Amino acid sequence: MTYIQPNDLRNWWDWVRPGLIKIKTKSSEAWIPEDVYADCYSQRSALWVLFSNDKPVGFVVLQPSGEALHVWCGFAYEGNWMETAWEHIKGICRVQGFKRVTFDSNRRGWDKVAGKMGFKPRRWVAEIEKE
Repeated sequence: MTYIQPNDLRNWWDWVRPGLIKIKTKSSEAWIPEDVYADCYSQRSALWVLFSNDKPVGFVVLQPSGEALHVWCGFAYEGNWMETAWEHIKGICRVQGFKRVTFDSNRRGWDKVAGKMGFKPRRWVAEIEKE
């Protein structure tokens, strides 16, 4: 995973934006792709690009939120972005001192049991243990 510096966002944006649009077609998010760009450019969030065999295959946008590192959004053009990024995200947490990872989702499938009970998953938290 490689962090994209704010001054390099423009070079990656035509590659990232279609993934953000795809996310929006599958989930009713309030943000627009330009919100992600603005947040990353102003360094309130960070764009990380996932690579496989030196080829970019996906991205994740991470946002500090108190003691948590919030996964704002992620997308993979190949494979599963969360599986690919998870170890890197935990490593970032350890290096930067975050105690947990959060993400929001209203998409079914993150927790089938809760869905059967009528819950609509929205926030997931993973505690990060020190090594």
